[in-house]
Amino acid sequence: MFFYKVAEPNEALIISGFRAHHGPAGDAAGLGFKIVVGKGAWVTPGLQKVRRLSLDIHEAELDLEGRSRLAAAGTPEVCRQVAAALSG
Repeated sequence: MFFYKVAEPNEALIISGFRAHHGPAGDAAGLGFKIVVGKGAWVTPGLQKVRRLSLDIHEAELDLEGRSRLAAAGTPEVCRQVAAALSG
């Protein structure tokens, strides 16, 4: 018996287990798991496991006081840092 699992627009399915890594030769061949983004995949319950990975971006502003540098013309230039990271 098979089940068809579909990835939501903002997530990826990570399928591991029996024959999950088989497919066309390329960068992902031999990883031991299959990554499905934006489509669906057939999964065999009991032999394969499906995990969902969120692809939402979380931003955090880094406030570093006292950090400035001099531009080429000798005028102070203040830098603002923003970090964006995917968490799952």
